[in-house]
Amino acid sequence: MPTLWIVHREPDRRAALARLSGAGEDTILGDPRDRLFEGSPPADVVLLGLSGDLEEELEFAHRFAPRLAGARWLLLAEPSDAGDARRLFDTLDAEVIVWPPSPERLRERLRSSVSRRAAEPLSDRRSRDAVAARFARWFAGIEIPEMLRALDPRLARACVLISGETGSGRTLLGRYLHAFGGSTGGALVQVACHEALGVANLVASIRDAARDERSRRSVTVLLEDVDRLAPAVQRELRGFVELDSLPAVAHSAWVRFIATLEECPGGSERPLDPGLRQALAALPIRLPPLRESPERIAILVEETTAAFCEANGSRPRRFSAEALEALRSHPWPGNLRELEAVVLRTLAASAAEVVPTSALRFDGEPLFAPAAKPPPPPRERSEPPVAAPGPSEDHFVDETWRLMEPDTPPARGDDAHAPPAAAPSVATHRAEPVSAARRGAPAELVGDQGLRRLLAAISHELGNATVPLRAAAGLLAERFEDPAFRERFAALVDTDSRRVQSVLGRLATFAAFGAPARNPIDLAALLDPLLGERESELRERQVLLLRELERAKPCVLGDALQLRFALEGLIGKAIELVKPRGDLYLASRHHPHGLRGAPSIRVLLRFHAASRITPSGASEGVSLSETALDLLLTEAVVRAHGGRFALDSGESSETVVLIDLPAPDVQD
Repeated sequence: MPTLWIVHREPDRRAALARLSGAGEDTILGDPRDRLFEGSPPADVVLLGLSGDLEEELEFAHRFAPRLAGARWLLLAEPSDAGDARRLFDTLDAEVIVWPPSPERLRERLRSSVSRRAAEPLSDRRSRDAVAARFARWFAGIEIPEMLRALDPRLARACVLISGETGSGRTLLGRYLHAFGGSTGGALVQVACHEALGVANLVASIRDAARDERSRRSVTVLLEDVDRLAPAVQRELRGFVELDSLPAVAHSAWVRFIATLEECPGGSERPLDPGLRQALAALPIRLPPLRESPERIAILVEETTAAFCEANGSRPRRFSAEALEALRSHPWPGNLRELEAVVLRTLAASAAEVVPTSALRFDGEPLFAPAAKPPPPPRERSEPPVAAPGPSEDHFVDETWRLMEPDTPPARGDDAHAPPAAAPSVATHRAEPVSAARRGAPAELVGDQGLRRLLAAISHELGNATVPLRAAAGLLAERFEDPAFRERFAALVDTDSRRVQSVLGRLATFAAFGAPARNPIDLAALLDPLLGERESELRERQVLLLRELERAKPCVLGDALQLRFALEGLIGKAIELVKPRGDLYLASRHHPHGLRGAPSIRVLLRFHAASRITPSGASEGVSLSETALDLLLTEAVVRAHGGRFALDSGESSETVVLIDLPAPDVQD
């Protein structure tokens, strides 16, 4: 039962209300003039009976409403007084009930009043937790005594003036003070001040934002950059603050003003009305710029990195000592916000476990742009394939962009192997015949060797699809009477049959392809929806997807249907193979002379596979990706388009796929 105050002038009416409401031990009964309420525990609900000229009841509400900011008021009035009650008690969070109330309705109103007070919307909890987490990151290791005083619930109504440079966390601190500084769950009204904001507009902005029901308990008015207001508006605002009266929130029990003002480098500020400064600065707080406390940089980088990895479900990562030193030496004119943005931008652009200095992105570009590096010397075709280092190495960014250069030899296979015949699984009849060099298939996809690769991949896919079913079938006779086993067996039959049908369906689709068309296709527009279709699967496996797709010149020459088929299979297989909580990096880049001297788009896909296998008859380990049917079909489609396909799986279980596709000579 909530703490209930029953207030009425007439003793018999008080006793009747106690019976009707089912009052318990936490109920306090008295006359509006009684002093006993001053020393009583605060009420959750006030049941105030109205009678006579209502003057005593109005005085009672005036005295106790500020103290009972979180209470619900129920006003019991004669039918003739109901209209006056709503008009005269307009600032209370109150409901008018006509006398005499039914016991059922009165008790229901009491229960609903308390439950409505206790519940906090999920959105509010999420917002409050987000503010608390960011506050902990930004202000870790900093001691400001005034900040602790502003968080004291006993000073919850005291005005606060927060000064600091751009990005120092002034608004964040204001939101934190509202959420954790004793505001009793009231409403937050955030106003962006500017010179064109007049008094009427200021009041209207606050009124519109204070329509939340919580504003009846209390309102925190957060004035961002209050020093930007015109002098006349500042003087008018001074009156509101000094008199603790704001027309827009007259219905609220009390109002707290928190204002921020910008401090320019060197300590200068814009003019602020002296009277307004005095009125707002009951609790003045100055936030120091980041350059005054560089020791905070490592803490903020560490905390921001941990939050990024947790939010994206990726493995723990960190910045190298050299990268941290580069961050410490930066002047940070944008302070905490700028540092956080650089850290997040760098983490999103690089998949390295230890982020190197070369990966730092201060303004959207790497600290050392790959384009500024001299191109590697030409390589002979006979040179052994080069495996790119894993994303855990400091050179991840450099090596990734090296692989994106057109003169990097494919990791396995090259068009030196291309015979004059097209891939046997893609029809050779074309509306516009092109040279064999542009549509030829590699030797390993032709003849007996190509057939063996195709059959091995099909066998592997279908074998994997039926392994659980075969294992369960061996137990069928023994456990047939077990209904749970029969249910699991039926589910396995359904799942495995669907997988087999999927494999056969992709083979049938592939076999039906004719000669690929040569139309300009926006590769980025083709890849974006394919990646979007896999979002739920990526979230389920907690895989971090990093993409850098060519947007300026994104077109390739090809058949949209066939390329979608190939890329869909490639992306799907990569997501299937990548380690849980791992990274999947996909990039594309235009090269004016990347494919036999002609324009091309190079596509790079890299990831760490979850396991390695040794196929039957093999003398050494082969990565799972090398036996994947979808990758084999992707290779055939790419080569039928006159492109190049290369795949390498290093000892670290990393798989790198490089694809070169022909592009138009001119792209708008």
